[in-house]
Amino acid sequence: MAASEPPTVTLPYTIAGCSEHSGRYVADNIRIDSPQDQGSRWSGAHQTSEIQQWLLLRLDNLAIIS
Repeated sequence: MAASEPPTVTLPYTIAGCSEHSGRYVADNIRIDSPQDQGSRWSGAHQTSEIQQWLLLRLDNLAIIS
């Protein structure tokens, strides 16, 4: 018998920090849940694998996420 999957829960968050962005693709854009809209994306300023791109999210509540 397979173990049941834990429920999916939406976690409220704010963006606490990020690496540099490219053009109009700022980190706050990820808060827009519209996968088909190019404007709902974040893109790092550097398009090379040698430079790490990152987002730091601040969860409104303590949570264990995976």
